[in-house]
Amino acid sequence: MTYIHHISTGGTIASDGSRMLGAESMMEYLNVHIENTEWSHEDADRIPSSMLTPTNFVQLSQRIHDASSNRQPDVILVTHGTDTMEESAFVTDMFLAENTPVIFTGSMRTGPYGDGPNNIQAAVRAGLDPSNKDRGVSVVMDQTIHAAIEVRKIHSTADDAFYSREPLGRIKNNTIHWRDWMPHRIQMPQTYPNHDVQVVRLFAGDSGDHIREAANQGTDGVIVEMFGAGNGSPDIFDAIESISRKGVTVCVTTRCGDGGIRLARECESVIALPYLDAPKARLALLFALSSKCLELLKTWSKLHTHNLY
Repeated sequence: MTYIHHISTGGTIASDGSRMLGAESMMEYLNVHIENTEWSHEDADRIPSSMLTPTNFVQLSQRIHDASSNRQPDVILVTHGTDTMEESAFVTDMFLAENTPVIFTGSMRTGPYGDGPNNIQAAVRAGLDPSNKDRGVSVVMDQTIHAAIEVRKIHSTADDAFYSREPLGRIKNNTIHWRDWMPHRIQMPQTYPNHDVQVVRLFAGDSGDHIREAANQGTDGVIVEMFGAGNGSPDIFDAIESISRKGVTVCVTTRCGDGGIRLARECESVIALPYLDAPKARLALLFALSSKCLELLKTWSKLHTHNLY
């Protein structure tokens, strides 16, 4: 008999079409039954995930830590709305120190005939698989297992809305096929957010003025989504260097959403965050500043920036 602790935050998977159900009621409504498993249930929230904040993500990660330490389940299953599930899972993965498999899942369609029941079954299968050790937090949707640091939602309504360039694993004919390398995780001490980080996306003909405007608003950090693998006009690099000299921490990623970074012009104070899309890069910088672990983020950057693939 295996023991699964379920934490519900709400979202489409918890909706019966008129309200958000609690964790245990949700499972009954979805008619989910998995043999040889014992369950406990916990409600974190009952709201759409579009309403969650970084503070909510920290609170959820604390619940997961407490459940792992106190209950010692075989798997922690988190059911979550899909709008910010990738961000919530990423924050949990940054703070997770336990070895208990933590699996996030949700649904794109409501009810027992939607995709929720199959996603829960797949998530539990992934969590209980003996090979799922030390892989970090996972997101399981549409029979695909994604590493939390790599996953992103790329479609607003499709069942296969979640994507990573090379998934952590795939479930075929009840068998899990894992990839043979681990994700590039970022880990840091848990803390609550107490800084402001803005995101600036480049566009054709960009003058860099909105980069300066973000800094003038008193922000602590700016994420700049660069063209390609780190390209931009001289005006863009001038703007980045200008706000860096004013004490604003600047991180760059690609506006493509994935891939390596090598800046077209060297900027000593800028931190490259390869393979992270802007929402995750923002959270990484936000919590690095809040936990005073900026050097940790710089180290992670140096380890991965050179590897363009």
